[in-house]
Amino acid sequence: MWLIAAPAPLIAITLALETQEIYAVVPIVVGVSLAYFASCLMMRTTIVTEQVVRRGVRVGSEYEVSPLAHVTVGSLASTTIRSLEAAARVGDAIQSLARHQAYPVIRDGRLIGVVSSRELLAADPSVEVGSLITRPSVTASANELACVAAERMANEGVGRLVIVDDDEPYRVIGMLTRSDLVTAFARREADPG
Repeated sequence: MWLIAAPAPLIAITLALETQEIYAVVPIVVGVSLAYFASCLMMRTTIVTEQVVRRGVRVGSEYEVSPLAHVTVGSLASTTIRSLEAAARVGDAIQSLARHQAYPVIRDGRLIGVVSSRELLAADPSVEVGSLITRPSVTASANELACVAAERMANEGVGRLVIVDDDEPYRVIGMLTRSDLVTAFARREADPG
C-alpha cells in the first residue's frame, strides 16, 4: 500500500523491483503509474504535504518556488488608499492629491474605475473626475494568491489592481501595486527560512 502513497512513482517502482520478481515488472509499473496520476487528479496536494495543509499552511505546487504563490493579495495590498468621487471637479481633486500614482473613482459608494495622477494633471480642471475613466477597473480579491494577481496585471497591462470585497465586488478595500508584489520577494530574501 505504501507504494501507492509514495510521492515519486519512479522511486516506488525501483523499490518494488528490488524484490527481483521480473514477471511483476509490468503490473507494478502500470499500478504505480495509475495510482500516482489518480492521486494527482483527486488530491490538491501530495500525501506528504496533506498534514501541513490541514494545519492551515498554504502550500503551492510541489515545484513552485515563487514567493507570490504562497502569499495572498490581502497581505501585500495597501489598505490606506485615497479614492475620488466621480462628481468631483478635476481642479478640486488635484488640490487634494496625495503621493499616490492612481486613485479609485467612486460613484454612490461603488467603484467605477481608476484615474492616474497624470490623467488628472493633464485634464481640464472644470470637468468631472468620472469623465476621465476610459476603461473598467481591473480588480482582485484579498483572498487571491499574489501570483494570480501578478499574472492579471501583466495580461491587462496595468500597474495596479483595485482590491475589492468578496461579498460586495464594487466596494474598495485596498490597492495592490507592482511595488507591493516586489515586497514579497524582498521579504523572502530577508527571511529565507
